[in-house]
Amino acid sequence: MVELNIALDAIPARDVIVTVELGTSGVAEGATVYLGDLQQVTDANGQATFSAVPEGSYPLSIVAATSGYELEGDNTIVVAQEFDSEGNLLSTPQSETISLVAVEWVSPLPPVIDATISSVDSSGTVVVEGSVIEYRLENNQIYPTAYGIADDGERMRQAVTIIVNGEATPLVLDQDSVFRTTVNLREGRNHLNLTARNSVGVASSQPAMRVYFPDFGSVTGVLSYTPDGGSSQAAANARVTLMDGRGQGRVTRADAEGNFRFTALQAGQSYRLGALLESDGVRYTLSADASNTLTAPSGSRLDLGTKALVEQALQQTINGAPIVQINPPVLTGSVVTVTGRLGNFNGSAELIVNREPVETLTLTQNGTLWDFSTTVTLIEPQNGITVRATNLNGQSNLAPPRLITLNTIEYGSVGLTIESPAGIGTEGRLQVMNAENRIVIDRPTILTGTTTTITLNNLPFGSYSYQLFMPGFVGQLNNFVVDEASESASVTLSSTGIDLSWISFNSVVAEPQSEGSTLAKMSGNLVLTVPQSRVESLGNQLPLAMQLMHGSREGVLSQPVGLPAELPDADTITTVADQTIYTFSWTAYREMEPGVNRFSLRVSTQRGEFNYPNRPFELALVEDLNQTNTPPVADAGSDQTVSAGVAVTLEGSASSDTESPALAYHWMQLDGPPTRLTNPTSATPTFMAPSLLNGAELTFELTVFDAQGGRVVIGW
Repeated sequence: MVELNIALDAIPARDVIVTVELGTSGVAEGATVYLGDLQQVTDANGQATFSAVPEGSYPLSIVAATSGYELEGDNTIVVAQEFDSEGNLLSTPQSETISLVAVEWVSPLPPVIDATISSVDSSGTVVVEGSVIEYRLENNQIYPTAYGIADDGERMRQAVTIIVNGEATPLVLDQDSVFRTTVNLREGRNHLNLTARNSVGVASSQPAMRVYFPDFGSVTGVLSYTPDGGSSQAAANARVTLMDGRGQGRVTRADAEGNFRFTALQAGQSYRLGALLESDGVRYTLSADASNTLTAPSGSRLDLGTKALVEQALQQTINGAPIVQINPPVLTGSVVTVTGRLGNFNGSAELIVNREPVETLTLTQNGTLWDFSTTVTLIEPQNGITVRATNLNGQSNLAPPRLITLNTIEYGSVGLTIESPAGIGTEGRLQVMNAENRIVIDRPTILTGTTTTITLNNLPFGSYSYQLFMPGFVGQLNNFVVDEASESASVTLSSTGIDLSWISFNSVVAEPQSEGSTLAKMSGNLVLTVPQSRVESLGNQLPLAMQLMHGSREGVLSQPVGLPAELPDADTITTVADQTIYTFSWTAYREMEPGVNRFSLRVSTQRGEFNYPNRPFELALVEDLNQTNTPPVADAGSDQTVSAGVAVTLEGSASSDTESPALAYHWMQLDGPPTRLTNPTSATPTFMAPSLLNGAELTFELTVFDAQGGRVVIGW
């Protein structure tokens, strides 16, 4: 039995005192103060005391006991530890003073939120847009009006937030109380909802869930170091770390030749590589510069080559994680100055903007503390800025984020006119991306006639690109610039489309590139048989995509297969009777994983998609194993017959190894309707039995690994 002891450091906490004032009329006694999910009522001195509040950013809202006063605008309190000039941690409470403002009118009802959340795009982003209204009472009549707008058109309240996986972020509203924002989702299930508050109460939108599972890639490399007076050597057993923008990390050890590998990395995600080796009392590390920041590939392996560790100057021994303090940022136009201080620190620090690392900070030692100061240009309307520090012991800490809203952004609207020869009533989709290629608009679009006009409101000045997808028409990709309050753009659609029945394959093979190679080669011919009456409508375009699907113990990954964009680029073109036949030769390569590798093709057109062949090609890759090691014995348990809706437990705990009691497991489904396994790397994962036709079966594969790298695969 292996015992694992984990010591968790408590999140630093601090008492917070919030003093509430009624403008210039004195303190607000009896006001209810909400700090995130915490709630207190002010005393006779107008003070609400919150005890032991963990560090972090909390939305603030206040309901006054005196009618006619409200909290103005967007309010967030960042709870953080502070130090004196000698570097000592202050134990005094954090004090915040909030002044309520007199408002012209008070709603008799809570606000109402009308919000839509788009589907998830390939980068894991959704668009949240909608509006907020309130009800106003005049002359004994209640009527709806834009949320929080006074009679002079100025905003008198803006307590609207979006909550993503429990983390609340204020929303910016325009003069009509309309909002639009983009949200980057984490892997897996994401829960989203919105809240709006006035003096009467809180309104919530309908909770939504969006699921995001990104493509994955892998990273490999070699570590070396040069001892004093010696020659370059492999950094055997060096500790290698890979940290993403959210502070989540991976740790592995280099082998005897200095090789390391990280798999199942989220494609497109930025990571920072680190390494540490101690040899003969000397510490060697990987420099924290831009050359060691990487982006994970999609469906392939990124080889970093050889990375040289350098000798590190003697540092003070530090236990635990660093302490990070950020001062209130100073915003000048769109440039923000970020300053702060680090304590209990001996490693490196980086600036993070909107969850992405942007800069390794230059630090100045000040006694036992370290100061930093830097500037960064912001481009988003809403920005979260924080600093992550990491000690040489591998422990890190992330400062509570500072939220900054750019108020200097100008907005405009674009009228997009779509000209179409036919297809009235066709429903497609329009996506608009900003200069950073982030989706800012994702909405369904319906052709209402030969001319359809769509108005795109509240776009910050800048350059944009858009994609318009309409079934039966060539997909459109174009650009426009917003630099005035009102702009126009137009696009003309042309009919196209490839029926799936036109597509076939021949001479398809899957094989190792050469004997003993770990690289798989799949090749063949795609044949497109087009009726003569439809050739002209294609316009010499080939609106068709093909992907190579690769299933292994790492999961199912995909990569594009290159095809020409135009029909004249076919390898052969023949005409038979009333058909034109285009033949495209293609070849794709893929790095295999140890065990069974399954390859198939997924072909997609605007009219649908299909997989070829029905049963994937299978190639086996056997690792070179230490001949003194005996592979484990895999036991996937007995066949089971269950009813739909019943929880099923796969049983692999009878697997064994005479040399090593510590085994690792990996289950993968081979056949049947897809199911979701809970903890597929355990001996006994579970799933809910789906409804099946009579005689249908689910087939699973169990791979068992021992501590020496031996493995065996068995079906269930």
